[in-house]
Amino acid sequence: MSRAKNKYSLTVQQESFCNYYVFGEDGIAGNATQSYIKSYNVGKNTKDATINHMACELMKNPNITKRIEMFQQELSDIWLNDSLSETRRIKRELWDIVNNKDKNPNIAVPALRLLAQATPDFFKDNTIKTEQNINIKDAMQDLDILITEISKDDNVIRLFNKDKD
Repeated sequence: MSRAKNKYSLTVQQESFCNYYVFGEDGIAGNATQSYIKSYNVGKNTKDATINHMACELMKNPNITKRIEMFQQELSDIWLNDSLSETRRIKRELWDIVNNKDKNPNIAVPALRLLAQATPDFFKDNTIKTEQNINIKDAMQDLDILITEISKDDNVIRLFNKDKD
């Protein structure tokens, strides 16, 4: 009797194994033996050696390894998208601090510096064109001194840690 297979040439249990192996909770994800136990509803009387052997055999199946790789890529893409979204959110918050109409330079300057560090090509050359030319290297040294001073201020610390609360 043949078992039905999906478009990846996997049975329901094999597909479940791949899902558990990549997306399973702690102690299951990345653990072929535990993924096998979850997917195949292994009985309590089954020997550990048998379970380990069967899990290893599944990991040798090229259809299974290919499907696991697909799931791992999917997981990587999800993580990357979440990471990019978080980066965009932080940059927006920093811009809000910099552009606040009642901005406090003791807060806006470090926010601008963090924004510059997080944004490639923020400064395309070594000067900022303003009413006077500012040398970026000198300005960064001045900012380091300011940041050191304001980092001792509890209000500033609370501002940058507000999302952690």
